[in-house]
Amino acid sequence: MKLQTLAAVAAFATLFASTASAAVTVTYGAPGQQNTTVPLAISGVETFDARSGGDFTTDFGTGGVITGSYSSPSILAADQYGGAGGTGAYAMTWSSYQLDLTTTQPGGVNYLGLWLSAVDAGNTIQLFNGSTQLFTLTGTDVMNALADDWHYKGNPTDAFKDQDYGEKFVFVNLASTTAFDRVVFSASGGGLETDNHTVGYAAAPVPEPTTWIMMIVGFGGVGGMLRARRRLVLEPARAPV
Repeated sequence: MKLQTLAAVAAFATLFASTASAAVTVTYGAPGQQNTTVPLAISGVETFDARSGGDFTTDFGTGGVITGSYSSPSILAADQYGGAGGTGAYAMTWSSYQLDLTTTQPGGVNYLGLWLSAVDAGNTIQLFNGSTQLFTLTGTDVMNALADDWHYKGNPTDAFKDQDYGEKFVFVNLASTTAFDRVVFSASGGGLETDNHTVGYAAAPVPEPTTWIMMIVGFGGVGGMLRARRRLVLEPARAPV
């Protein structure tokens, strides 16, 4: 099934909550893409290559326009499970960590992009505005969205080409109509591996035409899924080394 066809189908996959106060648009980059291609008014990237773990603060290369404080993610050298480009380092957790954001940008931060690798069903990424949870993306959501496309299977980097073939590797874009100031990364039953955390401000978030699209309306909650369910076959979770 071609990506263009998938995008047309996925555009109608909408999950409704009882209170329509915010919307988050989720798009998936082309197979092998490991950086954002979404047009942003301002943005910055944390690659983790200069990190060694523990708490740290970053400005994502924005010169102080956006500042982020990470609460102790594990930092691992690139391997078959993660590390954009097959080099450097990536962020990982078997439990959870969070990213607190501040910005001098009047519109706030309303975009998060990241390379999500070796996707497990129990992976979770949550967006918050203060104490209000705006949105949750799960590994199951990603696996369902990309279930029919084998191009996302296995590590796409040259150094680890097609390793960990049983899992999905994809760049995920989250664009919200409401600014967020906290991101919580969680894992259950398997590690959460991410890289190239990209934060920024999208003046008018518009999905790219060749990507999968899923619009989520409301502050969290579970509504009716309009697309047909797909049966999943999950690999056993990896045990920590």
